[in-house]
Order: sequence, then structure tokens, then C-alpha cells
Amino acid sequence: MMRKITWSPESRDDYNKNITYLLDGWTEREAQIFIDEVDELLFQLKQGNVDFKQIGYREIRSVKVCDQINLLYRFTQDNNIELIRLWGNRQDPKKLKEALNTYFTK
Repeated sequence: MMRKITWSPESRDDYNKNITYLLDGWTEREAQIFIDEVDELLFQLKQGNVDFKQIGYREIRSVKVCDQINLLYRFTQDNNIELIRLWGNRQDPKKLKEALNTYFTK
């Protein structure tokens, strides 16, 4: 059975900002590679054959999209998937914790 994937507003915003950044500063090819990488990870998660490492905070898991970005997600109560953020690995880890705390208190 395939899992359902739900995007949080923050994850959708992160995704769109990354694509815009790539299109503005690089080429359409790099943006398409990013899109394809995300699509492949989402396909794997939907299939349910792979689960990625937990980060040690609220059952959140993380998977590398590319060298610069990790996808953060969690399982919902019905074993589907909620995408939380696409987080830049070069950002301050304290900001990630703040962003996650904000996400879970809204």
C-alpha cells in the first residue's frame, strides 16, 4: 500500500524557494536535477520500502536531497508522511531547532 504524502506550507515554500534560487543563480538543468531528486525521494517514501534516519527530535526523520539540502519528514498517526521542511545544511543548526519548535507550536 502506498503512503500518502502531505506537504506542510513551510516545506512547499522551501521547495519553491530552492527552485527559484537555482533558476536565478544557476541553470534550468540544476533546478530540474533538484526537482528530480525530490521526486525520487518522495517516490521511495510513498512505496514504504525505506525509512531514513531519525534526527532525535519529535520522531522527525531526515534524508539528504543533495549536498546542500535535507528533507525533514515524519510519519503521521495513520502511517502516512508529512513533509516538514527542506532545510539547507549550511544553516545554523540552532535555527533548525527554532524552526521546528515554531512548526510544532502553531
